[in-house]
Amino acid sequence: MKRIFNKTTAVLLLFFTLVSFASFAQTTVSGTVKDANGEGLVGINVIVKGTVTGAATNLDGKFTFTTNTAPPFKVQVSGVGYETKIIDVSNSSQNLDITLKDQISVTMQVVVTASRVEESILQSPVSIEKMDILDIQNTPADNFYDGLANMKGIDLVPSGMLIKMVNARGFGGPYQTRFVQRFDGMDMQSPALSIPFGNMAGIHDIDVESVEIQPGAASALYGPNAFNGVMNMTSKNPFFYQGLTVQMKQGFNNVNTTTVDEEATPYSEFALRYGKKLSNKFAVKVNFSYLRARDWAANDQRLLALNNDGLFAVSSSNETPINGNAINTYGDEAAIGQVGGVNIHRTGYKESELTEYNVQNLRADATLYYRITDKIEASYMVKYAEGNGLLSGANRYSYRPQFVINKLELKGSNFFLRAYNMDQRAGNGSYDLNTAANLLQNQSKDNATWLTDYTTAYNSNGGNHALARTAADKGRLTLNSPEFETIKNKIPAEGGGAFIEEGRITHVEGQYDFTSLFNDVVGVTVGASYRRFQVESNGTIFDDRGDKGPVSYYDIGGYIQVTKSFLDEKLKVVASGRYDKSEFFDGLITPRASLVFSPTKQHNFRASYQTGFKNPVFQEQSIFFPLAPGVLVLAGGRQGFQDAAHTGTRFDVNTFSATGEPITVPFVQPEQVTSVEFGYKGMLTPALFVDASYNRNTYTNFIGLDLSRGVLASDGVVYIFYENLPGTFSTQGATFGTNYTFGKGFTASANYTWTTLVDQLPVGFVPNFNTPEHKVNLSFGNRKLTDKLGFNLTWRWQSEFDFLFALSGQNITGTIGTFNTFDAQLTYKVRQGFTAKIGGSNIFNQYYTQALGAAAIGGMYYITFTFDQFGR
Repeated sequence: MKRIFNKTTAVLLLFFTLVSFASFAQTTVSGTVKDANGEGLVGINVIVKGTVTGAATNLDGKFTFTTNTAPPFKVQVSGVGYETKIIDVSNSSQNLDITLKDQISVTMQVVVTASRVEESILQSPVSIEKMDILDIQNTPADNFYDGLANMKGIDLVPSGMLIKMVNARGFGGPYQTRFVQRFDGMDMQSPALSIPFGNMAGIHDIDVESVEIQPGAASALYGPNAFNGVMNMTSKNPFFYQGLTVQMKQGFNNVNTTTVDEEATPYSEFALRYGKKLSNKFAVKVNFSYLRARDWAANDQRLLALNNDGLFAVSSSNETPINGNAINTYGDEAAIGQVGGVNIHRTGYKESELTEYNVQNLRADATLYYRITDKIEASYMVKYAEGNGLLSGANRYSYRPQFVINKLELKGSNFFLRAYNMDQRAGNGSYDLNTAANLLQNQSKDNATWLTDYTTAYNSNGGNHALARTAADKGRLTLNSPEFETIKNKIPAEGGGAFIEEGRITHVEGQYDFTSLFNDVVGVTVGASYRRFQVESNGTIFDDRGDKGPVSYYDIGGYIQVTKSFLDEKLKVVASGRYDKSEFFDGLITPRASLVFSPTKQHNFRASYQTGFKNPVFQEQSIFFPLAPGVLVLAGGRQGFQDAAHTGTRFDVNTFSATGEPITVPFVQPEQVTSVEFGYKGMLTPALFVDASYNRNTYTNFIGLDLSRGVLASDGVVYIFYENLPGTFSTQGATFGTNYTFGKGFTASANYTWTTLVDQLPVGFVPNFNTPEHKVNLSFGNRKLTDKLGFNLTWRWQSEFDFLFALSGQNITGTIGTFNTFDAQLTYKVRQGFTAKIGGSNIFNQYYTQALGAAAIGGMYYITFTFDQFGR
């Protein structure tokens, strides 16, 4: 693949060089853009339609640029918060004087994600959600990523402050492999773990141009794992967003919490963006951001007890947490004996005793842009990012990923070709909390010695369990001990709990829009993709230690989409299909078809049939992870040793006994979904926008995990495999959203999301539906209450739901309670280009969790100062 990537790079550079020698006659375009009051507008983009050539207005609303396009031609004038205008340019000496009106509705918004080509958001063939620059500036959340939780149909599940999972339409939780997250066209998943780490390696608020989310099956255009949806984050191009932007944020969290010593802990962030148009052909952009804070803590000390379904359920037992299997305590999972007729568990380690909750996130990137012609732009980006946080998976992990990304892209008005490498590694300090807890216990005393000391003290103190535990715990190692430092930094094969992950994604992707060849009568878009994944873990995640080398696989795919309008543009028909082939699995075809009927531009009805699939991700294919050393192994099914381990005797892990049932577990296969969706999007009045939809989804070969069911192989080890759920099952859901604009810039909005399982799933199988049935968001604000003042208020509520998840080597289940949060922000324009924003999320500080074992989220309070050189 390295040869392919190098050849692609060489071809692109050669093409850039050859084309750049061409000479063209140039036309100068200049003018002024004003608002309805005659004031010059800064940051308005003026682009020659059908090209990448243009400029942004300066502080006075003026613009000028040169183009190789000869008159007559059209320019598109657009800016966030203003209507879009198309202006005719008939000669090179024409001076343009343009007035833009405020955009008070979404009717002029354009999206790309739904069809991979530009189209009106009202006529999108599938559900689509969008957040633009104004939405980001006005969200009460302290960053745009947290603001995604207020979108209809979207779930945002935090493991902590930095590691968060975006999802849609069910099967959520703190570990999400069914939702694709893209940043400027790059898939931001971890090569080994196949999940995005929130926005840790992504894009800062000050460089975001837009965020678009398509909930639901999107594989017909985006390929594997776009199963529950896809999110595209787009950054600002320095040809149109120039100048220096600096943002400083200071805040605090962890107010009135019992998990840290301080009353409240500080939160600070610094971000800088600089974009510069060096000439009509060259531009450069630099970003830097750094965040420091104390993470939200996970401190759920409720006990888990085995129920009749073989699940570890949150118990109502009167046992004290110190003598049982507590959710966020590790090393206490199993009883090691009986004393005085009571099952005795070792004293485990709370999460706060195994990790320091200090988090940081550093992101830095630089991009060079070069306009080869009026219609072709090349760019090269290099990016570095690192951060840390607590991750929930089969166990809880302290995780410190580091990323290096290189991307080369060639983009025109009707095509793109990009190639990038994303190298990611788990940095020093990445370790398994469960393993660390057990190793600390064993290094202080083995189980037999500890139980003997407990029994002796119990008998000599008149049957007092508390004194017996105190005596047995003498010599207990702590977070500050040298032994713990060794455990954190040594891999399991060397007696530690650290894990290693050095992975790479290499991706080459291209798309071409042939619509102009058909005289715009029919739209035809084709695209293709090649990806290769490679990971080395030194035996800590996969069976790749020593000479076995790295594990790897590739996938290829291609798609075509055809769009045709009928009945004087009132009926739009869109059909697309994609073929994907992964190295270890048969090829799959995923079609999509949709109709959009628009009796008027204000009313749009849509119906669609969508399909999606998810190939087994790296872990489901190849993981080799001891949940209990030498006894219980979580295994995949495509690399080396696992082939033989797939055959053996069925084993009940909860009772630790063989059932005598011979079993051969088949290799896990891709899962698939078919979905139908009906919706309406339109303006009921010039001020009232409505978007409503219904969806029903049917799943086949769904991949899940049952930690109570193992296979006792001939080597004497119990293996637990990912398996496909037999048969099919369905879910359904609906969303409703409305936005009403009134008075002088006041906006009230509301949305509701309903998601539910139609069919009951087998007990013990863990598909991670984990989604509230009902969610409501309400918002009220005015970004221009006065010339200097704006505000926004948001209330969020969700119903309680049953949660089932694999954690600490067990299938755990319990109820996530209903909760509501209230967010608020006030923005004050100190002067042109300098803005202060004070706000808070969950300002009443009502701690809540969205996943068992994950962090409890409280209030976050902040003040932000933003300086923009051009006063935007």
